Amino acid sequence: MHTIRNLLKEIGPGKMSSNAYDTSWVARLNEIDPGISNKALEWITTHQLDDGSWGAKDVMYYHDRVICTLGAMIALTYRGRRSVDKIQIEKGLQALDHITSGATQGLASDPNGSTIGFEMIAPTLVAEAERLGIIKQQADRILGKLGNLRAKKMEKLAGRKINKYVTLAFSSEMAGVDNQEILDTDNLQEKNGSVGHSPSATAYFAKHIQPGNSDALSYLYHWADKDGGLPDDAPFDVFEPAWVIWNLNLIGDLDADITESFQPHLDVLQKNWNSSEGVGHALEYHARDSDDTALVFDLLAQFDRKVDIQGLLNYEEESYFRCFALEANPSISANIHVLGALKMAGY
Repeated sequence: MHTIRNLLKEIGPGKMSSNAYDTSWVARLNEIDPGISNKALEWITTHQLDDGSWGAKDVMYYHDRVICTLGAMIALTYRGRRSVDKIQIEKGLQALDHITSGATQGLASDPNGSTIGFEMIAPTLVAEAERLGIIKQQADRILGKLGNLRAKKMEKLAGRKINKYVTLAFSSEMAGVDNQEILDTDNLQEKNGSVGHSPSATAYFAKHIQPGNSDALSYLYHWADKDGGLPDDAPFDVFEPAWVIWNLNLIGDLDADITESFQPHLDVLQKNWNSSEGVGHALEYHARDSDDTALVFDLLAQFDRKVDIQGLLNYEEESYFRCFALEANPSISANIHVLGALKMAGY
C-alpha cells in the first residue's frame, strides 16, 4: 500500500524515457538553438548500441531500430565533426546495412507493431538518408509496402491539410522540406507550444516551418532530460492518471486513504470531459480518441461520476468504434475498452 500511495503522488503529467528518434530531431537544431541541440547530439553519441544501431536496447524491434538508426545517422551526418563521430557513423552504416537487409521480412512479421506514424515517417527518412548518401540500394528493402501504406493514410485526408485536430500532426516531420503544403502551418501548434505533443514534430516545426519559434523551443526545453534526451510524447496527463487508477481499482478492497487519493485525479478527468468528443490522451491535446474516452468513462462510472455517454457514442461507425478520425485500420483494444464503457453505461 505504501508503494501505491507513493505512485499516486507521482502520477500526473506523465514522463517517458528518452528515445533516439525524437532526440535526433532536436540535435538538428544547431543553427536555431545550439544549447539544446548540442546536448541532444551528445545524448545520441552516448546511446549507440553495441551493434552500432540506435533504439530500444533489450529487444530487436525493427520498426524502432529503423527510424531510430536512420534519425541518429542523419543527425550525425549533418553535425558530426569529431573523429569519434566519424567512427560512430561508420558503425551506424554497418548496422544500418544489417537492419535494412532484414527489415522487409522483419517489418512484415510484425505488421501491427509499428511505432506511431511509422508508415508516414520512414519513407521521408529513407529519402533524406539517400540524399545524404547514407543508404543507396538498400532503400527499397525498407520502402517495400510502406509507400502504399502511406498513400492509404493520405487518402483519408481527402484534400484536407494536417492540423492539430488530426493525429497526423504528431508526425508532421513526415512532410520534410519538399511537401510542406500538406500542413496547415498556422494551426499546428498546441497551447503548450508543441506540435501534437511530439518533440520530433515540434523540433521539425522550429527548424523548417517557423524557425526559432519561441513557444516550440520552450516546450522542448521543458521536456528535455538533464542529459539532453527527449521522450516520444509529452505530456500525457489524461492517459497516465486514468490508466493507473483504472488498473489499481482492479485490486479491490483498497483502503479509504488510497481511494481518497484518487479523487483529485478523477476531478480533473471529469472536469475535462467533452460531451461530444470525450477526452484525448492529454488535457490540451486537440485530437481526441475513443480508447482514452472509453476507459475514462468506465473509470468515472465506477466512482458514480456522471458524464455524457454521447462523448463516446460519437465514435461509432457502422460495425465498430473508430479510435481516431481518419484512421486506416480499426483498433481491437480500443473496441474492447468501448465494450467495457458501454456495459458501465447500462447497454
